Amino acid sequence: MNERDKLWLEKCKNSDKYEITVDNDCIWVSEVNPYEEDTKEWYAFDGGENYTFSTWGEEFIIELLKLIGIKADRC
Repeated sequence: MNERDKLWLEKCKNSDKYEITVDNDCIWVSEVNPYEEDTKEWYAFDGGENYTFSTWGEEFIIELLKLIGIKADRC
């Protein structure tokens, strides 16, 4: 887990602004949609950028566990 990943995890903790979306092959941060529907405004909101973590799947889980102080490894 790189420093940017750690920064984004901190930004997301107890945040009403950001949410983490988990897919089977990707994990990313996006801003919570302040609009009722997907609109042109939403896509332009704060640059319309998402942050994609450098790892995903079991590697992300292992790194996250290590980050919070738990010894972890894959089998």
